[in-house]
Amino acid sequence: MRRASQLMRSGVLSAMIAMALLCHANAQDWSKLRDRRQLVTIEGLQVTILVRSEARFSDRPAGIQLNLRAGAGLDDLQAKTSDILRALAAKKSICEARWSLPQLSPATVQEGKLKVSGQVRVETWLCAGPLKTFIARETADFVIALQPLRADDEVAVTAELEHFDLGKSLLGGIGNELKKLLASALKQVFDSDAAKLKFPPEVASIKPRFTRADLVDAGDGKAELQVEAEAVIRAADMPKIMALIDK
Repeated sequence: MRRASQLMRSGVLSAMIAMALLCHANAQDWSKLRDRRQLVTIEGLQVTILVRSEARFSDRPAGIQLNLRAGAGLDDLQAKTSDILRALAAKKSICEARWSLPQLSPATVQEGKLKVSGQVRVETWLCAGPLKTFIARETADFVIALQPLRADDEVAVTAELEHFDLGKSLLGGIGNELKKLLASALKQVFDSDAAKLKFPPEVASIKPRFTRADLVDAGDGKAELQVEAEAVIRAADMPKIMALIDK
């Protein structure tokens, strides 16, 4: 009887919420949540990630089903990728090893990944006090691919060096050095909590889990990280969930 009473109360509350959301969303299943902006500063450049989210509620035997879906716009990151990588190359350069990126293509969405191609150049010099002597120069073509990495409670982005062509190089170890350079750039972009896609505190407390994370072209070549998540919530959790509804 107690269980039946709990389910009845949950069902009534769920129905009330569904009616409210139905009116709010003009008879659509999904209700818009507040947009959230995440700001990350990389090498003096501020990158803005705009996250737009929606929620849907439905009654289930185990409780109230909450489904979430969101899109994180990465177009600002796309626009600033070249400047970020060049700034990091300049920062890495020393007298004996001078890094530059003479060619970089715009970051584009391909096969579910955000890809950047270009050339990396390394010059070696002999530096002895005021005397600086040029020794050699090597240039390599490369392609970097970024893709989502999903865990139950967060979505990050991982990177891989899909293509690296140095030819017959006399400068050993440049491949590993390039990977370290790219890893450094990505670490600054994605390692901080502010740069990862996480649940807001009001939602995290009910222990939802991400079920999908895909990188897509949202139109006009703009990259968007699209995610979906789900959770089963109790009636007592609804006030803090409803506080997120964008009215």
